[in-house]
Amino acid sequence: MKKNAGFTLIELLVVVLIVGILAAMALPYYNKAILQSRLTELRILMDAVAQAQQRKKMQTGKYTTNFAALDIGLKDASGRYYTQDKLGGYISLSLNRDSVVGSSNFSLASYYWDYELIRHYDHTYTSCHAIGMAEKEKEACALFCGVEEMSVWCCSDGTLGECTR
Repeated sequence: MKKNAGFTLIELLVVVLIVGILAAMALPYYNKAILQSRLTELRILMDAVAQAQQRKKMQTGKYTTNFAALDIGLKDASGRYYTQDKLGGYISLSLNRDSVVGSSNFSLASYYWDYELIRHYDHTYTSCHAIGMAEKEKEACALFCGVEEMSVWCCSDGTLGECTR
């Protein structure tokens, strides 16, 4: 009597096929989770900058355009710019007279996102702008703003268009 000592080639191919199908189904959810984490990280940084700018205005009567003048420790900030390299892309902040602009650019597999967030210091909401105006960028803004309809601009209060002051 002959003993079976292993798997047949067909059995191995079926297992590899099943694993491949499961991975292909999971990839969009993984990419969406990465996108959500980048959006959240960028928003947290921008909220910290906006709060620091409010404190700066209470001390000096005006906002600053230099990260060194703020009471938050952003390592590698230079003047009005801050950039942080991330796997597959970057996150950057730019100080303006009345707002902080945050942008992120990254790609995973065949997915690519390029968007920016704008937070005015005297406003509690953040606008999302789909820079490339492609479906993926609009999808990122829709996810950030919590809206169903995809648009080039949306506000974190759940409305389409840029946030009004």
